[in-house]
Amino acid sequence: MKENIELIELLIKNKFVIFEGKELHKYMLLEIIKYIESKKKLEENIEIALITENLTEEAVGTTMLLIEKYKKVKIITNHPEQFLKIENKILEETGYPIIITKNKQKALKKSTIILNLNFEEEEINKYNIYENSIIISIGKNIKIKSKRFNGTVIHDYKLNLDKQECERKLYEQRMVRNKIEEANLSKFEISRIILNEEKIQITELVTAKGRI
Repeated sequence: MKENIELIELLIKNKFVIFEGKELHKYMLLEIIKYIESKKKLEENIEIALITENLTEEAVGTTMLLIEKYKKVKIITNHPEQFLKIENKILEETGYPIIITKNKQKALKKSTIILNLNFEEEEINKYNIYENSIIISIGKNIKIKSKRFNGTVIHDYKLNLDKQECERKLYEQRMVRNKIEEANLSKFEISRIILNEEKIQITELVTAKGRI
């Protein structure tokens, strides 16, 4: 373990690894939603939609977390066939089905919260979006062009720790844990464990209209 830590420090010192704080939000989308719930009065039975171009580790991990808390999650993707591979697995493990769709007229029409993982602005604007939805689109600073849209687009956030420092800690601990007791876990799962142990919290969300 000592050798691993020394290697990590050497890589960081020589700038082979650069931390920009752009990776963290992938593992904190559930915390962002919880923060929104603590600050805004939402509908009793909120509908959550996750938008992703492809089947990724973050998409699967986030879907599992959302299903466990909210029971119903909708996945919007241009490649629904990719998600058919995990549809049965999620149903078996959670007892709840996921909805997989690319219907541009209906998919986001009633979604209270929309998590945009990687759709570009042009693509997301092809969809009929609920006018009061809250869109979390960190890393993709999008603008909804519909004149009826009166919702909120969240494009950045603040933590109780500097993002670059937080990402450095995450990288260091993940490199060590990959070699020891948690080697069987995914990068997403290990990252979630570390962030929880470090008590990393959302302190502010940034929107086009201000801050939450």
